[in-house]
Amino acid sequence: MLTVKVLDPSHDRKLFDCGNPSLNNFLAQYAGQYAKKGLAKTYILADDSTPSKVLGFYSLSNLHIEPEVFNPNLKGFPTFINIPCCLIRRLAVDKHHKGQGLSKHLLAHALNTIIKLSTMSRISFAVVDAKSPDLISFYERFGFKRIHETSLRMYLNITKLSSTA
Repeated sequence: MLTVKVLDPSHDRKLFDCGNPSLNNFLAQYAGQYAKKGLAKTYILADDSTPSKVLGFYSLSNLHIEPEVFNPNLKGFPTFINIPCCLIRRLAVDKHHKGQGLSKHLLAHALNTIIKLSTMSRISFAVVDAKSPDLISFYERFGFKRIHETSLRMYLNITKLSSTA
């Protein structure tokens, strides 16, 4: 059975390879440091039969965005305060497990986590920085929209999701 857990020292981060050196390096070298410093929390996906093997991961942190940064079609939000958001900083699946729906599983878990956090401290949007233009369509399938048509930064209105959850 697949389980998403908070990253801890028992997880073998060095064997993870998603094909992107930057994402591999983040998991192996920085994810633990980010957690200790309060910069981001990383969650890993593992199979219960091999719990130390990282099949995929994502990390979350908070941010706020000035209203004028958003697409001009953003309606119903005040223009005089920064908008609270949760950033899905990184999301990756080991290249040996691609095509198994694990990215969708991780993204769904991340969004559910953000919705839970939103009930304790209001969050208006989930934000993600697509690592490449070809990932835009992946996030659009889940309802994410580009902040600007030329940007890789995308957002999803959590208040609408949490009212239906």
